[in-house]
Amino acid sequence: MLVSGRPRLLRGVDRHELAAAMDDLSDEAVAALVARGFPPPVAAASLADIPRKLELYGELVDDDWLLAVFTGRVVTLGRLQFEVVPSRFGRNVHIPETGPLTPESVDDAFARAAEWFHDGAPLVCESWVFDDRLHDLPATSNLRRFIERFDVPPTASNSDGALSVAKFVFRSTPERVAAAPLRPHATALERIAYTALTGEGVWSKPLATLLPR
Repeated sequence: MLVSGRPRLLRGVDRHELAAAMDDLSDEAVAALVARGFPPPVAAASLADIPRKLELYGELVDDDWLLAVFTGRVVTLGRLQFEVVPSRFGRNVHIPETGPLTPESVDDAFARAAEWFHDGAPLVCESWVFDDRLHDLPATSNLRRFIERFDVPPTASNSDGALSVAKFVFRSTPERVAAAPLRPHATALERIAYTALTGEGVWSKPLATLLPR
């Protein structure tokens, strides 16, 4: 959930051929993660993100992200994904599309990460979910409770953030979202995002740091 909304294409590589190759080699990719010490269920859950992203986002999928998952640079520990090697800011956390983001499932994911990673890197998340507009979500919403776990710095809105929120909320582009009416019975998240995309057309992607609990 935390990758850029702008699809990045590998030069000279056909996406369908890339996806087919990953599918053919999926057993080997799982085995490689297991060989590095990850339990088989973790390895399988990690690689499952590739077909999920392809199905959900189609032409909007980020090829670099698919390769990161395929090569074991991103692993799924319970409800969240974690980059194995931290950046200079910390270990990046991502939110896969695997169901409700309940506080209990998030607690479990962070506990698993603490058991696996011992380098002391802080957990960070650069994502559209930390735009301050989402403080208008109900206090009881799972996403709002996830947001409140993090220290979120003020961050300017821009077109890259708009690409992300359009992709991850609507499975679309800002232009397509703005050109269509909001669906009946839209969620609170969809209403907030739609208002922004049809208004100024920008959104923010703060780099947030997990607060100690």
